[in-house]
Amino acid sequence: QAIDDIRSFCMEGISYGDNWKEANEALKDYIYYYFNSKYARKDYHTESGQDFSLTNDTKEGKESSYDILFKYMRVIDDDVVGTSSPKDNIKHLQGAVRLIRRAIAEPNPTLDFLIVYCLTYLKVGANPNLQEELKNSYMRGYREFYKRTGDKQYFYQKMEEFKLAFTIDERNAATEEEIRQMRNWDMLCEVELHNEWLNGFKDNYLSE
Repeated sequence: QAIDDIRSFCMEGISYGDNWKEANEALKDYIYYYFNSKYARKDYHTESGQDFSLTNDTKEGKESSYDILFKYMRVIDDDVVGTSSPKDNIKHLQGAVRLIRRAIAEPNPTLDFLIVYCLTYLKVGANPNLQEELKNSYMRGYREFYKRTGDKQYFYQKMEEFKLAFTIDERNAATEEEIRQMRNWDMLCEVELHNEWLNGFKDNYLSE
């Protein structure tokens, strides 16, 4: 994961082409929030006293849940922002996710979906590296949540809540087109998951 982070950092710089001033600012932000994210600090509390340590809540990346996901989607809400700004909080969250994800071996769908949230809010534009990270994180998070949620009706309900959370309370974190793109990825994931099930069925029963 650390190597992937370095690759993403390099690709981020390349994506700006000859615009070295803009690239310089973007890369400085990347490094700063990666190593200094407030949400990565143990026992971090917001100005209003709320516990918002992603490191604590995920047990350093080992735990994943819908509750953690929806809690950290609130970092742009007024009661969490305080004297900061929604965009700054999103960058802190993105840095925390990338830092925590570096140290874990198993997939964590909560972290994957939080990266989707951050990238969607910040906008990936025409950056192919960020576009790839957005799609891969979404599909990996979807598949992992699907496999870990026994009640599939509950799973689909939470997937709808996730999309709704981009726009609830006028957050405006995603456009209608971006939500439609997520639904397209849902269908791709469903095809993969059903194909995986069919292959397992074939191996278990038809081979005999």
